[in-house]
Amino acid sequence: MRQIDRWNWNPKTGPNELFRRLQRDGATLLRMPNAARQGLNARAFYRTLFGCSPLAVDGSLVKFEAGVQNFPNSRHQLPFHMDFFPGSNGLPCNILIMVCRANARTGGDNTLIDLWKVLPQIKRHNPKIYRRLFTDYRPMRSYTGVTFIPTVSYRDGQLVCVLPPKPEDGDEVGAEVAKWVDRQRPQAVRCEPGDVLVIDNSRVAHSRTEFTGTRREFWRIAAEHPIPLPAPADLVRTAKAAARSHRSSSAGLPNWLRQQLRLGPPADGEAIRRLLVVLDSLGGDEGIYRLCDRYQIDERDLYRWRIQALTGALAAIASSSNRTLETERKAFASAFVQHLAPHQAPVNPGDW
Repeated sequence: MRQIDRWNWNPKTGPNELFRRLQRDGATLLRMPNAARQGLNARAFYRTLFGCSPLAVDGSLVKFEAGVQNFPNSRHQLPFHMDFFPGSNGLPCNILIMVCRANARTGGDNTLIDLWKVLPQIKRHNPKIYRRLFTDYRPMRSYTGVTFIPTVSYRDGQLVCVLPPKPEDGDEVGAEVAKWVDRQRPQAVRCEPGDVLVIDNSRVAHSRTEFTGTRREFWRIAAEHPIPLPAPADLVRTAKAAARSHRSSSAGLPNWLRQQLRLGPPADGEAIRRLLVVLDSLGGDEGIYRLCDRYQIDERDLYRWRIQALTGALAAIASSSNRTLETERKAFASAFVQHLAPHQAPVNPGDW
């Protein structure tokens, strides 16, 4: 991928410039000296960067912790991977933000590989595996849990590429992807305090080099951008066709399971906009009048949408109250084998 150049943040032009560079390169590095000193309000910081609110956001500190076996909090080099939201069958975020608060004196560089450049190489040398990148649901084990998804898919109007830290044993498709990732020449990015590295996590895999000392600290924000990010037309076409096939083959699944697997049609754009307004109003970091002015809506509409959203959420939670985690795991394992991956090895229900 091309050289990632550092640029200075400007509050007026920053959001547009950020999105332009992200579309072009898949990642961008901006200089925002006060970012390292800001409080850990992930939703507010995201809105500063993009000029809009995320559909979902998760913030955490990534720093060395003695005695902790979790790879991200160690000094070890990390394998190339894409980040997932925490939880059972958590899907990849499409935006990953790394705010540098301190870096190691030696090592600790971020390294990047653009999967959009890797996929054509696999297509050229192994067409059969390339087709299976879009069709084969497989377990993907990240640092935060396990999800079941093809390497490339089309979900909620977004092309999604997935790369776990390592493929599962016996995963022929995952092993082929890992082989081609290892052949790439990664782009190294050295962050200093006050730097903000923004990555299109549905496209670019990242890693970290081994480092010395204990002072490396990043504020990590995983988010779901409300607007689908542009993607190559040929990849979108192939992923859409596979998604239609998956929706058809999974028609007999319970609705709750189809929702978990994102097998339904994309959400309506206006519904997403209203949900963003509701989420912002519940965040409480800006007043209702200012919020209504920013979205150009009537205050009465906001309260009406909020009641609808909370009522719907309560109904969804109530409808699942008679299902235990074990019940859901068994239902998923059965459905996975019967509808989504009938030719693959059985799934361990405890993995989900």
